Amino acid sequence: MDRITRVALALGSNLGDRHAHLNHAVGRLQTILRHFQVSRYRETVPIGMRGPQRMVLNAAATGDTTLSARALLDVLLGIDPQAPYITEPATLYPPVRQCIPHP
Repeated sequence: MDRITRVALALGSNLGDRHAHLNHAVGRLQTILRHFQVSRYRETVPIGMRGPQRMVLNAAATGDTTLSARALLDVLLGIDPQAPYITEPATLYPPVRQCIPHP
């Protein structure tokens, strides 16, 4: 039997149609993760970003997967490979240092 791991993801967008970006990500994540749940969307002040920035629309999501951390990262990076991304470092557990894009 495959090992099931609970994962937590931070979602955020400050470019373009922020709600549409998050809705797209949530729709894709629902097909990838079992027992998927997502928080309400919240606007927050951008922190650590260069220059003037729009407010960031954020959410948190959880779900179960049988994928390894690396395989899950590959799936997440493929959600929208054509979008213009700003990358921020993130840590996965088990620790995998990687940049995760977000519009």
